[in-house]
Formats: sequence, C-alpha cells, structure tokens
Amino acid sequence: MKSNDLFWTEDGYMGLATHGVQPGDIVCVLTGLCIPVVLRPKDGRFMLVGECYCFGLMHSEDTTGGDLEVFEII
Repeated sequence: MKSNDLFWTEDGYMGLATHGVQPGDIVCVLTGLCIPVVLRPKDGRFMLVGECYCFGLMHSEDTTGGDLEVFEII
C-alpha cells in the first residue's frame, strides 16, 4: 500500500498526495476530472505524479476565495 504525503501549497491549500510529492510540483484541476492531480514540470513538459486530495479544490471548487491561475497545457 502506498503512503501519502501531507502538503501545503504556496497559496495556503492543504492536502494529501501520493508519496513522492516535491517542492515545485503543481496541484492542477484538469478539465473533465473531478479530483486534482499533481504535475511535475520537467524539461518544458509535465510529468503526472498522481492524484491528490486538496481541501478547497475538490470537484473544481475554490472555497478559499483565492485566485486560481488558469493555463492551457498542450
């Protein structure tokens, strides 16, 4: 069984992610998914680290009142 890591984002979100989440990883809510994922920027691309549970970001909501950055990944 995989263990989970507790994390905090720069914007103050707290969550649980798959083991191995690192500083610099990005929590993303991707269109069509109801659960956030952790992406790792690498060589101009993004590597999928895994799913996460992020308080205030489940099901695409933003309950903290913070500004979320929207960007397109090609």
